[in-house]
Amino acid sequence: MDLFFVLSGFLITTLLMDEVARSGAVNWPFFMARRALRLTPAYAIYAGFVTGALWLWPGSVHETASGWSIGEFTAALWTYTINFVPKGGVWNGQGLTVHLWSLAVEQQYYLVWPLLVLLLHRRLAWLLGLAALLGLVFLIASVLWPSGMAKSAMLCTRGFSLVLASAVAIAAHRAPERFAAFGVARFVSLLGGLALLAMFALPYLLGWSEEMVRDRLLPLVVPAFAVWVVRLWYLPSQSWICRTLQRRVLVYVGQVSYGIYLYHEAIRIGVWVVAKPLMESWPPALGYGVRLVVYLGLSVALAGLSFKWIEKPCQNLSRHFRAPRKQAPKSAPEEPLHRS
Repeated sequence: MDLFFVLSGFLITTLLMDEVARSGAVNWPFFMARRALRLTPAYAIYAGFVTGALWLWPGSVHETASGWSIGEFTAALWTYTINFVPKGGVWNGQGLTVHLWSLAVEQQYYLVWPLLVLLLHRRLAWLLGLAALLGLVFLIASVLWPSGMAKSAMLCTRGFSLVLASAVAIAAHRAPERFAAFGVARFVSLLGGLALLAMFALPYLLGWSEEMVRDRLLPLVVPAFAVWVVRLWYLPSQSWICRTLQRRVLVYVGQVSYGIYLYHEAIRIGVWVVAKPLMESWPPALGYGVRLVVYLGLSVALAGLSFKWIEKPCQNLSRHFRAPRKQAPKSAPEEPLHRS
């Protein structure tokens, strides 16, 4: 998930830098309107589904001492504060929302970071320094914070990837050629690549938990991934990597990826609940493979329908929330020629 945060932080900051270059500032209300049109319609549908299951599912409420009521859970779901809700212990269907914490963290980042860009867009060096400082603070918090929900799902502990990618996006916007050269960029990429391989290997070799791996290797992986994103973003459009990413299948998956992430957990639970009992006599590998194919197929299909009929029509309204281009300064009028 931290690598997706890198993509999000880089993309959002690059869009903000482009808006500053185009119009001279950041129109925060327009930016938030565009973000809402991009993300909220599909989220509202899923949140509505979860809310209906929450209130209508007989016997769904847990009797626990978590301190959260169903009403508070619903409010957190609709206000992008679901990352504050205790994991488990509120209702039986809480697995439907287990992935929404990341969307809440991103939304909280969207509320704060564009305002900072608006305040400091004329002093990019200060903005770059602030992003680097926030990244350091968030990294320290993620390492030192006690284990538990707050460590795994809060902006202050998981925002390191977002703000570091934001800093890299500012630096790249000012001088993208620096990231295309050899030297430091190549060294960071190599170091991050090795750390990324270690992230997959160490849990098996040393028995490290996901939290231990993240604490130890994330500071190496995230900068490297940010550098990779920058170099990919500014590569010539005719490079083989860009040609590969422009293939129709990959472009389509990119378009519907938000819907896939949003709906996949409900589809997974539904497929496993319905199909697994029907496959008890099947060989385990065959049953799992069939369920996996059905799960992936339904996720992509539902995300495609959502994109076509819900997300894309709402995105088309974003053109009404574009700041006007700043006008070029008028040149001084020429002195009239005097008759002799």
